[in-house]
Amino acid sequence: MKKLFVFITVVLATIITTNAQVKIGDATLPSTLTFKEQALELNGAGIRKKLWFKLYSAGLYLNKKSNNASDIVNTDQPIAIRLHITSSLISTGKLIGAVQDGFEKTNNESTVKKLQPKLDQFIGFINGEIEIDDKYDIFYLPSTGLSISKNGVHKGTIEGLDFKKAVFNIWLAQNPVDEDLKESLLKN
Repeated sequence: MKKLFVFITVVLATIITTNAQVKIGDATLPSTLTFKEQALELNGAGIRKKLWFKLYSAGLYLNKKSNNASDIVNTDQPIAIRLHITSSLISTGKLIGAVQDGFEKTNNESTVKKLQPKLDQFIGFINGEIEIDDKYDIFYLPSTGLSISKNGVHKGTIEGLDFKKAVFNIWLAQNPVDEDLKESLLKN
């Protein structure tokens, strides 16, 4: 009887653990992401590709699942995205360049000009070497602003809903940096 109990316990623990994560390409993303006691659920996940290279896996986390990109970007609600690096082609310089380019591509010129000092500060938080399996969490809370962490270490926070909107436009704008990734992030 004891062996049966142990077997059932192991099976249940495996099922619970398996359901708490989602495999996306070479990355495993959690089904829930928590920051400052705010837990968000995985809305959708996908892979950022350039040419034939898989650069990172991404997961979009929300309070309530949604497939409306405009509402997600514009609502003053908690939101997060996890970027799980899966390629050695990503360097600090390339990630910084990609953030800057994505910011400029997905926002109008006046927004970019107005928010450039905040973007420069945000980019300053992306420092140090980048390795395969590094995880960047970009988390917005209305009470504190947009925070970024690398591998669970908080790098900094920038206030402002306008900045949150501009950053999340990179993945969710009408013309995002990767249309396939956008579609995957909105599948729920």
